[in-house]
Amino acid sequence: MAPHCKRTNSRASDLAAATRVFREAAQEGKSAKVAPGVKFYVAAASILEQKIAEEAGDWDVLREAGAEFLPSGCGPCIGLGTGLLEEGEVGISASNRNFKGRMGSPLAKAYLAGPEIVAASAIQGKIAGPGWYQKPEGVEKVIIGEGSGDHVADKALSIEDALDKIIAEAESMIAVAEKDGSGAEAETAAPTSEAEGEEEEILTDILHGFPEKIEGEIVFCDADNIN
Repeated sequence: MAPHCKRTNSRASDLAAATRVFREAAQEGKSAKVAPGVKFYVAAASILEQKIAEEAGDWDVLREAGAEFLPSGCGPCIGLGTGLLEEGEVGISASNRNFKGRMGSPLAKAYLAGPEIVAASAIQGKIAGPGWYQKPEGVEKVIIGEGSGDHVADKALSIEDALDKIIAEAESMIAVAEKDGSGAEAETAAPTSEAEGEEEEILTDILHGFPEKIEGEIVFCDADNIN
């Protein structure tokens, strides 16, 4: 098992959240070390974030717990460098993508979680929570939603159906706008100089060399691992 605290969710506050799990485990007399057979990799979001964690003492706590530190930057969470998952291995990461092969072998299992869950999993050697949570104010119970009973209406849209729906809605909006615009042009009086001045004030200057309009082909990637 290879828990990861990675650059995407590895700000000083995230590292502090992960460290809190180790600190509280030690206070309760539980093991505050990474479980045998587990590799716990940590990479800060930036050198600055790492320095903040070092000054707070969080970096030392993670080191004593058995964390293996990686340079700030892209690494195992995009399939690079140390910490890649091998065939049959299980990993849990605080990064933001986990499609097949993202963190190593496509035959490995990669889960995503917050820093606390990653840290708790490193301690227990399995996917686990830290054992505490804060109940939201004003919430008495979990509300479970129910479908309409119509399996066709409740069915999740496929990617193709979703795109067709978006395109149809966009075309409808364009048609309405063109219809309204053609009638409004004849009735609209010339703008006053004051209105023109207000419009100029809200416009943003385009950076030199940057085109006013971008056109091109939309590439739709309809499968995993398309490079």
